[in-house]
Amino acid sequence: MRQLVNHLVRGNPNYVDLLAGGTRESPLGQVTGHQALAVRTTDSAVHAGDPAQSLGVDNRLDPGLVAWISEDLETIYAGLA
Repeated sequence: MRQLVNHLVRGNPNYVDLLAGGTRESPLGQVTGHQALAVRTTDSAVHAGDPAQSLGVDNRLDPGLVAWISEDLETIYAGLA
């Protein structure tokens, strides 16, 4: 659980500069702020169920978020490894 939390929390500062309009080389490739935020949102949503399941609480995600990820997954990760 600690590794998951560290993965999600420690990566957040990396996105601040990107959201100001910059681009950055990431482990997945060159990303813009918009794409980085979409990737981060998707990553957070995918991992959200892990701690919920561990704690025995409801792990259902917002249906609109799930629909957006499902419908735009190719666009979210376009051009990335």
